Amino acid sequence: LALLNQMAAAQFSLSSMYTAIGEGLLQVAERYRDLIQALKGLGCHLACCTVYRPNFDHLFFKSLAMVSLGMHNSRIQQVSVDLDCSVIDLASLFDNEDFANPLELNTRGGSKVVENISTFVADNPVLSMSRHRQQRRNLSTEDDVFLSGGLRCC
Repeated sequence: LALLNQMAAAQFSLSSMYTAIGEGLLQVAERYRDLIQALKGLGCHLACCTVYRPNFDHLFFKSLAMVSLGMHNSRIQQVSVDLDCSVIDLASLFDNEDFANPLELNTRGGSKVVENISTFVADNPVLSMSRHRQQRRNLSTEDDVFLSGGLRCC
């Protein structure tokens, strides 16, 4: 709403729309980076998803979505590179036939999302995460505990 108010106050001029969208998306990107850094601190391998473009018919909305989502997705990809995360590029995944309406995916589009996320999960099993690798180093068998402490059985 704040973005719409800024654009309305400037009578929806192109410069006001570009400035409002640019500044708003920059704030979102900064918060997104902070969130990804916090999650990376937990020892997780993350996949960041780009935002897919809606299937608008109206030229104005289609253009606005392409410009603003292009800026936003490039920031998502840069955060992913900076923080060593995988990217699931939803922005380039869908065709017009993948939409139930201009904003929502149909079954075909949804199955593409599920397939890509499933592939990421299969390629990055939980036990390969750094937090689990560290825990495994701290685990020992009963024999290791007895031998390292100098204790002998019988």
